[in-house]
Amino acid sequence: MAGTYCEFILSLCKTHTISSVCAVESTKEALLKKSKQEFNGCKNVISDNRLYRTLVEYINDKSFLDLNHLNNDSQLVCARCSDYLLSVNDIEYNKLFDTMVDINWLLASSYICNKKRDKEIILLRDYKTKRNCIKEYLHELYNSAINDYFECLYIDEAFEARKKILIGFYQFKYEESKRYISQDYDFYALNALQQDFRKNSISKMALFYGLTATAALENDIRRRV
Repeated sequence: MAGTYCEFILSLCKTHTISSVCAVESTKEALLKKSKQEFNGCKNVISDNRLYRTLVEYINDKSFLDLNHLNNDSQLVCARCSDYLLSVNDIEYNKLFDTMVDINWLLASSYICNKKRDKEIILLRDYKTKRNCIKEYLHELYNSAINDYFECLYIDEAFEARKKILIGFYQFKYEESKRYISQDYDFYALNALQQDFRKNSISKMALFYGLTATAALENDIRRRV
């Protein structure tokens, strides 16, 4: 068996092409290769423990899914995901896959409802629409992780600039780094902010790979039916 959930799920895909659900890489091999690269200081972004912890954290997080706007059906699916994630002792890939299919369903439904500014999150019934929304949402999730990564770089540069007596003469590589040389940030506040950006970037990337692998296999299974 493959070493992680992401590897195992992608190994079950009969087709190599995943471009219908992923805007970042077009093949499962390219996605898997990318997932094994170090990201923001983390060498095992797709580890099962990280994926599981992130899912537990995100499924009950309002910034991840607006729980107050779920309709009855959406609430049932969300509760089903939460119940499984909070009760599991040992991760079993097939059951985790079913849960993550549901999470993708919730996210796709939430994504399109927010774009339409609907008051309620209603579960999508058309698979093609769902698949397209998953692709768009996951692309935004990936970009958000990359943005958080760059914020870490900007803060690193701000730390270097602060070591200079005359900050005004420091040659900044990133214009955005100048935001963090303000007196509003002392060393400890800036360090804490950087740690938050790093943690969030890694969590978002772990979620991106796990949900993308899930979407790829679900799409592959549907194509075979």
